[in-house]
Amino acid sequence: VEFSGAAQTVGVELKSGEKIQVSGSPHLLWNLEDPVKITAGRYLCFNSFGDRLDGFIAK
Repeated sequence: VEFSGAAQTVGVELKSGEKIQVSGSPHLLWNLEDPVKITAGRYLCFNSFGDRLDGFIAK
């Protein structure tokens, strides 16, 4: 978990083995191995170089 200003970044490994980073409120306390549910809403996607992606294609 990384804290940066008004957000925290959490690394999440999906059941498929893929890893994503999720930014959220620093008021939420995350622990290793906590179950999470990720739902589509307002989101921004970036590639591993930090470049913003304009679209997201689900597999």
